[in-house]
Amino acid sequence: MSSVIAVRVSEELKKGLDELQIDYAQEVRRYLEGIVKRKTLSRSLERTAKFRKKLEKKTGLLSSSVDSIRWDREHGH
Repeated sequence: MSSVIAVRVSEELKKGLDELQIDYAQEVRRYLEGIVKRKTLSRSLERTAKFRKKLEKKTGLLSSSVDSIRWDREHGH
């Protein structure tokens, strides 16, 4: 399923897009998909950072995954 988003542009811009044969629907779609992807990733990173801070406060410990992997390798796991 899809939805329609309408954007009003100047006649000059529309004329330029047409003259250059730019598929503006595809370009706008790609641009909006990129925005959603970046914002989603940013939100996930913020949530992860908050969770790590809460974990550190709760346990007093906060080690990186590198430390965990190194420990496992050193102890034969």
